[in-house]
Amino acid sequence: MARTDSIISRLPGFYQSEDQQSMLYRLVSVFGAQADLAEEDLIQVMRSHWVNRANNEGSKGFDTAEKGDLDRIFALYVEALGGTSLLRQQGRREGPDGLIDDKLYRERIKGLIRVLRDGASTKAGIVAIVAANLGIVGDSDEAVAARQMIRVEEFLPQQAPTQTFQLALFQEFLVENPNYVQVTPQVGIRVKPGLPTGLVNPTLKNLQTGEFSRYNGTLQAGEELVFLTDGTALLDGLPVPLTGPSPQLNPGTSQLRIEAGMGMPAGRFDADRWDYARFDVAQVVVPGTFNQSYFDEAIFTDGSPIITVNIAMVSYTPGTFMVRIPWDIAGYTEQLDTLPDKPREQIRFIVNKVKAAGTFGVITYEKYFSEEHEHAAALTLADTMPMENHVHEELDFMVETVTTPYPGGLNHAMNDALVLNGMFDKTTFDSLNTFA
Repeated sequence: MARTDSIISRLPGFYQSEDQQSMLYRLVSVFGAQADLAEEDLIQVMRSHWVNRANNEGSKGFDTAEKGDLDRIFALYVEALGGTSLLRQQGRREGPDGLIDDKLYRERIKGLIRVLRDGASTKAGIVAIVAANLGIVGDSDEAVAARQMIRVEEFLPQQAPTQTFQLALFQEFLVENPNYVQVTPQVGIRVKPGLPTGLVNPTLKNLQTGEFSRYNGTLQAGEELVFLTDGTALLDGLPVPLTGPSPQLNPGTSQLRIEAGMGMPAGRFDADRWDYARFDVAQVVVPGTFNQSYFDEAIFTDGSPIITVNIAMVSYTPGTFMVRIPWDIAGYTEQLDTLPDKPREQIRFIVNKVKAAGTFGVITYEKYFSEEHEHAAALTLADTMPMENHVHEELDFMVETVTTPYPGGLNHAMNDALVLNGMFDKTTFDSLNTFA
């Protein structure tokens, strides 16, 4: 009656319009009531277009003609994006319970809107939009942990062909980096078998940048030292310490060199190998370099190759990326196969909708199978005469006194015990353990 009272208060007093039984008051009340309803309808329309206030009352389902207000708001984003069944409201209850369902539905819609508002073309945005399509929205601990399982790898890294060089010490060589960014290669150095002396403190050096990585030890004939991309190293498969990070390669051609001394270094307690070091005076010389080394402080070899160097690196493809999605995410993917529109099949379409123009995206699903294998070891031992009786007869061969002290002989009981021990190990097929 707010509009009716407002209109009546503006009429002249001699109309006596305050009398609610008068014809004038009844006429004005009809118009006032309609004005009140129009205002409430306008507020309802405004509320229905605001996700924080809209509800889904009267909805018969998202896929039906009778949608609620939240369904209509959701449709604005889902239709443009590709849609997902996991974010839609299904089976809304009546009464106060329906408002609880609407609150959960509203949070899912707001999560999707937040993803689109923040931008879905970035790595974080693609992860968020893929997660939303699997029903993973919100900031709960479970949702955050589930989103972290989805990863985006840029540039589709692939293993480039290995570059192999047969080199002498201090011989410079050129390595080609086919990428448009710096990369850290994996460098393996193997010493020629039969070399009479070891390589002391082998060093990998980038002559263009000055970066180097050194193993403070001795590399013997037939051994292999591998400088890994993470800054660590392996000597015949065992980790060893390094000085300096692994050198990086700039795009294009880089000039590298392997440096080392030859001989036996001075031994250090708990650091050097006993049979590859001297514990009195070191005997290490450096191969001579023309116009750089002193004649009496270096050795001059014939320059024949004594090491094999293998360079391995990753090749990147610009403008590409891969989305890695676990096939199983606990708490979210159990019901995917029961839905009619298959959310996993929608992800490729959604990623193509939000990714940057001109980029190439690959969708990869990861499924892990675990199996238990019973391992049994059988060992058969056969005993041969575990106990033996030996008869010993003592004789005195002196001519003066030939006697037989023990005419019946002596019986010596002998027991043989065989003790076997061992360690049985197991490995999984994907561990890359070669049992070497």
